[in-house]
Amino acid sequence: PSLQAPQGPLVDFLTSGYGYDDRSVASAVKLGNEHFAKRELGRAVDFYGAAYEIGRLHFDYKPLMHDLVMRRVICYSMLGD
Repeated sequence: PSLQAPQGPLVDFLTSGYGYDDRSVASAVKLGNEHFAKRELGRAVDFYGAAYEIGRLHFDYKPLMHDLVMRRVICYSMLGD
């Protein structure tokens, strides 16, 4: 199911040259991880959300989908939300 998250970050990601494919999912996860490492948690949430939304539309690899949701939960927890 969809995250019901704001679509702005996803649109921004897709209009930056990415698409609905495995490479784009991997890039979004990588960018999310980089932002998480720098404790830019709001940006990490956006990239993990983009990875989830793209991934859920073109493949059904449940461990990755679960991992992306958990990464978002951790970011929100660290932000105090």
